[in-house]
Amino acid sequence: MSDDLDECPHGLGDPAWCTICNGREKRERAARNVEVYRFVAKYASTVSCGHQAVEGDVLVHMADERIVCEACAP
Repeated sequence: MSDDLDECPHGLGDPAWCTICNGREKRERAARNVEVYRFVAKYASTVSCGHQAVEGDVLVHMADERIVCEACAP
């Protein structure tokens, strides 16, 4: 059996069109999880990961504009 796919197993025909088959989904997911910078919270708030941040917590600004707590950062 050949390693080349003749048809996408995800139902999209040509594997080049499928973001799973061509690896684009994995690359984009990895790019979103890049840490841009860390900072100290000045106010209490709920961050993108769902946790409650309080003043003084270290938060992380991610490449996809999410703000997550230090514990949830990759």
